[in-house]
Amino acid sequence: MDRQIVVLVASLILYGISCASAANWAVLVAGSNGWYNYRHQADVCHAYQILHKNGIPDSNIIVMMYDDLAKNVENPTKGVIINHPDGDDVYHGVPHDYTHLEVTPKNFMHVLLGEKDALKGVGSGKVLESGPDDNVFIYFTDHGAVGLVAFPHGVLHAKQLNETITKMYTQKKYKQMVVYIEACESGSMLEDLLPNNINVYATTASNAQESSYACYYDDKRQTYLGDVYSVVWMEDSDAEKIDQESLYQQYTVTQAKTNTSHVMQYGDLNLGKAHNVSEFQGAAKQSYRSHHNLLKKRYNNRLRRDAVPTQDVRIAIVTRRLAAAEDNSIEKQKLERELAQLYSDRSTITSRIREIASLALSMNRGGYLELITEKHMKLTRYDCYQSVVERIGEKCFDLQNEFVLNQLYIMANLCEIGLFDSTIHRAVDQFHFDRKNYFRRFQQIDYEHNSSAFNHINRSIRHALEYFIDDLKHDQAKTIEYFLSQGSVDEILLSIVRLVFSDENCICVNSAYVIGSIVETEHGLERFLSMFHDQHLLETVDIIDKLCQLMTNEDFDCVMNATGILGTICNCQQGRDLVLNHACVRQLISNLSLLFNSTNSWVTGNATLVFARLTVDEAGCRLILAHEKCHEILNQLLTNLDINDSNLSINLVFSIARLLEREEGQKCFINNCGQARFFEALPTMLDINSDKGIHKNACYALSCLCTSDYGYELCTQSRTSFQQILLAVEKILGSSDHETVWFALICLTSIGKHEGATEYLCRSKNLWKLIKRVRNKWKEVKEIQNESRLLWFLIYQSLKPNRPKISNCSSTSVEVSWDPYLYADDENQVQYSVILNDILVRITPETNCCLNLLKPNTRYNIRIRYITSEGESELSDPAIFQTDDEILPCVTNLHTVRTSMTAVRIAWDSPDLTTCYSFKGYQIYLNDAEYEFINDCGTTIGSLVANTMYRVSVCIATANRHGPCTTVNVKTDSAGDCIPAPPIFSQIGRRELHIKWHPPEVISGRLTRYELLCNGHCVYSGISQEYHAIMLKPNTEYTIMVVVITSEGRFRSRPAKTRTLKDEFSTSPRHSLYEPPSTHQNQMKFKRTETFHARRTSSTTEPRIKKENKIPETTSNQHSSATTTSIAEGTSSRRTLPDIISNLQSSRASRSLHRAKTDVIAQRISIPLIVPTVSFDLPLHVPQLKRHSNSTKQIEYVLSDLPSRFV
Repeated sequence: MDRQIVVLVASLILYGISCASAANWAVLVAGSNGWYNYRHQADVCHAYQILHKNGIPDSNIIVMMYDDLAKNVENPTKGVIINHPDGDDVYHGVPHDYTHLEVTPKNFMHVLLGEKDALKGVGSGKVLESGPDDNVFIYFTDHGAVGLVAFPHGVLHAKQLNETITKMYTQKKYKQMVVYIEACESGSMLEDLLPNNINVYATTASNAQESSYACYYDDKRQTYLGDVYSVVWMEDSDAEKIDQESLYQQYTVTQAKTNTSHVMQYGDLNLGKAHNVSEFQGAAKQSYRSHHNLLKKRYNNRLRRDAVPTQDVRIAIVTRRLAAAEDNSIEKQKLERELAQLYSDRSTITSRIREIASLALSMNRGGYLELITEKHMKLTRYDCYQSVVERIGEKCFDLQNEFVLNQLYIMANLCEIGLFDSTIHRAVDQFHFDRKNYFRRFQQIDYEHNSSAFNHINRSIRHALEYFIDDLKHDQAKTIEYFLSQGSVDEILLSIVRLVFSDENCICVNSAYVIGSIVETEHGLERFLSMFHDQHLLETVDIIDKLCQLMTNEDFDCVMNATGILGTICNCQQGRDLVLNHACVRQLISNLSLLFNSTNSWVTGNATLVFARLTVDEAGCRLILAHEKCHEILNQLLTNLDINDSNLSINLVFSIARLLEREEGQKCFINNCGQARFFEALPTMLDINSDKGIHKNACYALSCLCTSDYGYELCTQSRTSFQQILLAVEKILGSSDHETVWFALICLTSIGKHEGATEYLCRSKNLWKLIKRVRNKWKEVKEIQNESRLLWFLIYQSLKPNRPKISNCSSTSVEVSWDPYLYADDENQVQYSVILNDILVRITPETNCCLNLLKPNTRYNIRIRYITSEGESELSDPAIFQTDDEILPCVTNLHTVRTSMTAVRIAWDSPDLTTCYSFKGYQIYLNDAEYEFINDCGTTIGSLVANTMYRVSVCIATANRHGPCTTVNVKTDSAGDCIPAPPIFSQIGRRELHIKWHPPEVISGRLTRYELLCNGHCVYSGISQEYHAIMLKPNTEYTIMVVVITSEGRFRSRPAKTRTLKDEFSTSPRHSLYEPPSTHQNQMKFKRTETFHARRTSSTTEPRIKKENKIPETTSNQHSSATTTSIAEGTSSRRTLPDIISNLQSSRASRSLHRAKTDVIAQRISIPLIVPTVSFDLPLHVPQLKRHSNSTKQIEYVLSDLPSRFV
């Protein structure tokens, strides 16, 4: 008990130290806004006041709330927020860490994870900076639904919250954490998700299926001031001594007082019972008290009277306001309309969500509608549900609306019955589009029977186009996806294409915009091209010709949409074939060239895009170069390079590059535009602006021009302009875009392949540095490395080092020298790489080096490479050499480990064998004769003569030869040194001797054991160096000797004699264990048995035992090698077995006199016993045995068969 008290006190002390060093952190979140949701921000403000008053510093409290109440127009007490009717202001001092648009789920998770960088410039930037010794308290209040809680902008899903909490645990962001959640169906945020082993305890306002409740309606403010669950736990913290109240106790109080919903607890429930509220809400003495301590009342009537489900709060507020309004007043009429609208909204939302469910079930699970609308299923398919909720929020409803949140359980049920989220998505999209129903309107146009249909488009079609465009602008991908999923998509698409032919400009522009959006998707373009692959349809609805005509329209929108469609169509081979094979293609090219001068940059950009994509095809290049207006078109291309528009210039430069790739294109440019004009334009393309696309295409154009000798000659005819062009390309090598750098390298390598190009490229000393910088910067880009290596080779291929020179070659080293690099401006920047057998072994600024650690008798080749600031040269031709044979080292520290008369043990240290590649082992010589060959660094040499000097030598041996020997002289031991000294007696008694001895100074061989001889008999054998002999005769002389037994033989000491003391108290003779054996005829033989246990008998059994064990008075011959003793608790003497046998004939009085202390009935004795076998050579007189004749017969009587007294 005392030990338990000590442990408890120590635990409390350690706990107190831990608490003293830990810090408290808190995150308070109100996820709603608006006056109707007043209660949520009031709850958070009240929670802040509790934590602040309890000593948690503001630096450790992070508050997230919209903060639109204090100065709200509906607030009758500006700057004041209360959480209880007639309560104190809870708004003062509240930190404004994150407000308005900053209150988002994403920022909330950043705060919990302490991600400061993610919140840089957002709100106060405060995050949880807690550590593994800190406690964290999180309180969230807002609307909720199955598996989510709402924020002013977005929702936080249950899986996201629990993943964040788990990540906090793995990052050791807390020691213990407590989470309180006030929201409808808040239990679903933690149920089966929050682990119970990560030190988190959580409670929620409701279970996973029911609503939470608002309370405290205030007539003055005309809104609800708090939520039941939140008010109860906070007023408990206000009223109780939270340093004496556990978390579980607060939970039970909150559970009992919250009679509107089922308060739940999750996570580590033991944590709630083991820790007090103050450990998470602050431990300082509380000074804040509510005026109305409801917890002291047995029943809280006001909480019950005011409580209203969260989804009905707005209706309840308007109903109360309506009841308080004056009859026939404008205010009352307004409130009546508002109330009616609320009921209508709730009904509409409910019916529409059920309509979505019905659509989804009709696709996969018919007959489940009643099940999924009536029952709340447990949410397990979180990913499906999250995806569906996001789609509903995107397409249909505001997820901050409590009516919507109240019906989301139906979407969860759809996932739980096995529908895929993609199926539910289709239902949501269909519901969204069916509400507008504009796709079907395009099918209602009868073009065949109504020739005026193109000119007179009804309002329904106009609206359909407008709806289509609105949806495309909102979410183009989803709208096109839904459009293409229509069963009659081809018919609808054809109708929209026909609308392009309308004379009404607005219809033409809108329909062209829709078509352009459709063909921007891969599937939409495939639909369009497959439709107009039909030549008959193309003749009937010639969309290409119509688009060509629209390019001359005065309306820029019309032109932009037409060129945009053509640009998208020409992005694939099938589309280019459709355009290039059309009869109007020459007119189309002419119209495009005219648009190069358009004042509208979008129109010009689209026109140049179409032109560039036409030149991708060889047929397009041929058409342009063979065009009757080729001169004008090419001049337009060069002229418009001056326009500071990246999109325009990229497309124009690419077009020029494609045309220059053909030799007829090069000639056409020079002949039609003039050589000077073209080479004036090239630097413009390279320097036009910082756009990387222009640079790439300009380099591509120059490389295309220089692929032929004709183009290269044109470039070099004007040395000045060509040098300017090369300088411009050099600048592009410093670009941060690897593709641009690659195109610049391609341009330079295209030039460098021509004879004499090195002269131009090497004029710029910066080019060398740039190439090296590019290679170092883009090591991971294989294309750049290959191109830069090729360029370096083209420039410096003649700078090959001479073959290196070899000198002073030994078995493990060689000296190498080479000629210096003569083309560097600064010799200090030149280094040389030495490559040995194709492996880089050294980089040095010197022109010579010594290579070590080579293998002996090995062939090598060595080459040199120059390394300058510009790059590396080619490798020199190899210099071949072969190393000499190896030099074997000597063994070191050869010494004697031990010696004996006939053997010696020697050892040595292992030499450095790193340069000895053919090492086999060690050769041992004895007196200059080979003795043995071994691999270890030590050996034992035997069969030697005692007291003799020997010469031992050791050397390293290889496959071919032996190394130098190391020698040591050793001498074997003499025999006299091995005799042990006589034993000594440390204790001499009447019946005992304590004998000690020492080992000899030199032990010959390996020691096996010692033997102790007493009067010529061995009384001890073992490795101990002392022995205690007992049961000796008093006043008797004994001769003791020690024998040392080794692997070399037995070595006996000189005898030592001593006499035991006289026994003045002995009245009867006692036989010594060590007395000489008698010469009587009868013999007693002993055999060893296991230790046995015996029980002493009482005095009443002794006569019978004496009678049964009468033994003739003949002398026995004892053969024993150890002492036999009886050991019993309480005895004071030890007796030998012969003594026990002889005393069998003594009288009871004698026994009583000498053994009174051990005569206890049934006393247990343990006797390590040598059981004697007694041989009697006499006529048999044993009563138990059958009597024979008088002839003498040898009989063995085993003592283990004696009566129980001796057993």
